[in-house]
Amino acid sequence: MKPHSQKTLDDHQVNDSYMLLLGKVELPRSLPMRRRYVWAIPLDIHYKTGCLYVTQHDTMITAQSRLYKISKEQQPLARHHLEHGFYFDAVHYFYQSRRKNLDKMMANSDRMGQMIFTVDDDNHLSNKKKKIGIIGAGAAGLFTAYLLEQCGFTNYEILEANNRIGGRIQTVFFNNYNNNSSSTTTPYQELGAMRIPHTFKHKDKILPLKDQAVIFQLVEELNQFNDNQRRRQEYQIEFVPWKQSTDKLENGQVPTKGDIKKKFNSNIPPGDPLNLAYEINNVTNHFLNNEWMNAMATDLYETYMNTYIYISNLNATEYYLGSSRYPEIWTNMYDVFFHEKTFEWCTIRGGMSRFPNAFLPMLGNKIRYNTKVSKIEFIQQQENKNGNNAVGKEKLNEMVVSVQWKDHPLDQFYQHEFFENVIISVPFILLRTWHLPQELPYTLKRAIQNLEHGDSCKVILEFKTPFWQYYEKPILGGCDSTDLFVGLVCYPTIITSSSNVDDKKQQEEPGLLIASYANDKRTRTSFMSEEEHIGRVLEDIQELHGHTIVQEQYTGRYARKCWNLDSFAGAAWADPSAGQRQLFISSYLKDYTQGLVFIGEHTDIKQSWISSALHSAIRGVTMILVEYGYIVEAKQLIHHWNATHWLKI
Repeated sequence: MKPHSQKTLDDHQVNDSYMLLLGKVELPRSLPMRRRYVWAIPLDIHYKTGCLYVTQHDTMITAQSRLYKISKEQQPLARHHLEHGFYFDAVHYFYQSRRKNLDKMMANSDRMGQMIFTVDDDNHLSNKKKKIGIIGAGAAGLFTAYLLEQCGFTNYEILEANNRIGGRIQTVFFNNYNNNSSSTTTPYQELGAMRIPHTFKHKDKILPLKDQAVIFQLVEELNQFNDNQRRRQEYQIEFVPWKQSTDKLENGQVPTKGDIKKKFNSNIPPGDPLNLAYEINNVTNHFLNNEWMNAMATDLYETYMNTYIYISNLNATEYYLGSSRYPEIWTNMYDVFFHEKTFEWCTIRGGMSRFPNAFLPMLGNKIRYNTKVSKIEFIQQQENKNGNNAVGKEKLNEMVVSVQWKDHPLDQFYQHEFFENVIISVPFILLRTWHLPQELPYTLKRAIQNLEHGDSCKVILEFKTPFWQYYEKPILGGCDSTDLFVGLVCYPTIITSSSNVDDKKQQEEPGLLIASYANDKRTRTSFMSEEEHIGRVLEDIQELHGHTIVQEQYTGRYARKCWNLDSFAGAAWADPSAGQRQLFISSYLKDYTQGLVFIGEHTDIKQSWISSALHSAIRGVTMILVEYGYIVEAKQLIHHWNATHWLKI
């Protein structure tokens, strides 16, 4: 909204009668004119076209908005979604962020309680120089930095506790085990994320999964950036097919998912007195049809909202009964959809770690490694003797965020850095060990303390050759569920040299097998020593493939990763119990926390997969833009990344 040439509102209405009045606000006489205004469309206006006016001295126009056309359908939709908690309300957030510094004009509004008008600070343009801290260099933190750069916020720093980036994306390279240098020909496997859903099949058509589109759009942009920087070979990302399931073997050596499902897909026994687990299963089956699957593929957020309209009472019942041991319905639906209905999967040639590494040319020296943050404080800023901004607790001026860490856990004093805003992408299970401000909203504190997380362990074994590729019916990639201790077994999709399995050179290359991918909540393998765990996994691989060939082929080299034992992750993924997702999601989207923004895959409705982390970063940067009044830029951001269906501005 820009300043207008001075004329009265009555004159303007006479001269431009077609310009209808949506609303007006009168500035107090004590306030000067401003260069930029922000306003919100009243929720009760339908089928109307017009402008907003700011007046002073009763009728003198000082500013006028552009022409808006309001349709009846827009407003009820926005209110409806906001009631269910997972839509970002820019008006509410902007008002919260400026509550203490708002110009006192609300009392002068002719639509009290329905319109929020505020005036940007005179130093609006300098807000892009604000110092922003990003804690965590996983997918969410890296993408946040990328988006800030796109929006012109270049004064940021990433604080990473580990000595590498990527978070739970971690490729292990066996030719150079201690130096994870990526190469498209070095044998490798994934300790973390290993695949990306790409397409689904609907009515004989192969269609893209829209929820995953953000990954492919981002990779395209990163490739273009690195190509322009002449860093193509080192940082280029190439997607290649991932085979999700192995072909069924006639000799029965590897049980298929279909076999396991057929064997164990019996009715759930009514073990619970209230039979809630059986009820959940029935409700889920009601949704898992072709129409519902198509809806999930085209608009996951709309489908999520519709799900909870139908099952909100059931979730509330389970939440209050504390029956978190039963499956949470949305998690069940989402997992079934992506594991059963995804038609094409893909992965990254050379390892998934090439994805986070592609950010490095852009980030330069803006990552501070080995900085394990463990304390956040709100500090009141004051001015030092030199006239520069300093930080202290004696003089109240402006609140800043103090991010603190210790170089050694037993150090007496904390190191610190001050930021105007801090975006935290660290999993909540790790935040539970931090010193956090008491001022955090109640529901957000509950989410940090109580959000359930899932655990998993992976064991990768190295064999002299990929012997499974030379069977009469070869296994050329894919994963299979088993009823053994090892859980899921995954065979490498990428053949590093020749695609001809009879090629002599190919037979001389080592084979890397994800010999065990198991839910650690069930197996508790993380409590075993490494030797015990590897020995137990070998026994199951021998049962699957034969004792002799496994003994002959195993090199003795392995990699093991239990994510709940990783001090930089704490868990493999978020796994909310019944009711938690619906209860906590609004606290990430609605609550203003004095300069703190919480992102990460655990704050998205999916609460898993790389796309969840990326979507949370879009929301986090949008919150920063809205806080500082960059409404146009925020709209451009969410349109560019196709996030308009869940970020409402």
